[in-house]
Amino acid sequence: MPKKSDQRLKLINTATQLFQRHGYSATGVSQIIKDSLTPRGSFYHYFPNGKEQLAEETVQQAGEDLRQMLDAVFADAKSFEAGVDATIAGISAWFAGSGYTVGCPITAVHLEQTPDNPALSTACKNTFLSWVSTVHKHAVRFGHAAEAEDLAEALILGLEGAWILARARQNTAPFDVAGKMVKALLV
Repeated sequence: MPKKSDQRLKLINTATQLFQRHGYSATGVSQIIKDSLTPRGSFYHYFPNGKEQLAEETVQQAGEDLRQMLDAVFADAKSFEAGVDATIAGISAWFAGSGYTVGCPITAVHLEQTPDNPALSTACKNTFLSWVSTVHKHAVRFGHAAEAEDLAEALILGLEGAWILARARQNTAPFDVAGKMVKALLV
């Protein structure tokens, strides 16, 4: 039998995948329980406030995973431009590997629940801000302090927009355009 913490994480990971593929509203608790192979009682043990609580924690976890990826990619890069290229390449390859079917789980929740759901609105906002802050930190580190805020926001805007357009087009070309747009802002 898996550890309790493993079941909780399995529920979060399953919800992330389902939100990415189907959106928040189209994903039911029963589907999350079924796909995660988790007993119904475990779901309500870990998430007594139901789907909304799970979604909030899913946004936080998926958001933190992407924030850490951004931080690691830029930490390993030799320049801000190289960090942008590596970020674009990594997300683009992952997206292509999904068969062009998955979107950003935070965007899926955000578009369906903001501003009507304050808890999820706050979780999404904080996640997006953490991504901007992480990229901003690295833009400053690479000597782009004057335009760091614009660069950071442009990368997140570009990634989110590219994700949506790439899913509609069923190819990764929009990610390349997003990278070019960000690098065009370098002074």
